[in-house]
Amino acid sequence: MIDALDRDLLRLMAKRIALVSEVAAVKHQHGLGIRDGARERDLLRDRLAYANTLGLPSAEIESIFRVLMQYSRDHQAALRHDVPVGVVEQIWLKRARRAPMDPVTTARVRAQRGLVGNANQGGRRQITLLEAERWAEHLVAVGRDGDPTLSPARRRANVLVRGVSLVNSRGRVLCIGAVRIQIAGETKPCHQMDEVCPGLQAVMRPAWGGGAFGIILDDGDIAVGDPIRWDDSSDAPSLFDHVPA
Repeated sequence: MIDALDRDLLRLMAKRIALVSEVAAVKHQHGLGIRDGARERDLLRDRLAYANTLGLPSAEIESIFRVLMQYSRDHQAALRHDVPVGVVEQIWLKRARRAPMDPVTTARVRAQRGLVGNANQGGRRQITLLEAERWAEHLVAVGRDGDPTLSPARRRANVLVRGVSLVNSRGRVLCIGAVRIQIAGETKPCHQMDEVCPGLQAVMRPAWGGGAFGIILDDGDIAVGDPIRWDDSSDAPSLFDHVPA
């Protein structure tokens, strides 16, 4: 019975991708971009509300649909013969624990260490990343959309990225310019987020909403405006057994 249901799910996914191909053609014909943030937010709200009526866990369902949406975007890009590319929007260095985050336009990074001048060095949390789109969603969820006092710097991540989904990316290699970063895990929001804005920790918790942290694989420099892409061309280095948590 379960095997039959799984095959039904796969057939439905194939139908979904066929529809995505039709949508991609219409978008291309009218000169529209691949990603529609408002549509994605509406879709998630609708699917989570329906999942709730079925007694399904919202966090897990959100993760599933975020993966589906990322695959849909990648499929549309492939149809256009584009390589999905994101961009670095902002970079911050953390002076010390709970100290202010200093904005910079460029940062030097050291393999197996971290960002030069940043408090976190070594281990697996050598660099932290946050999606700009997710931060905007979080502010909408807590009723603070567009609030200039809630800069993404308040999340205390090192790099704000746009156009790249970090959901379920553990083990993958992300390229920022010429620097490779292996995603080591999900950055879980702590109680400090509720100090920033009540309720923020809860809305950030599902589906990698707090961002990701990683291990730096190359010496080099990263800068605001650098292109970002996933490098799935080869097996990722097996570093997790050798780099302490």
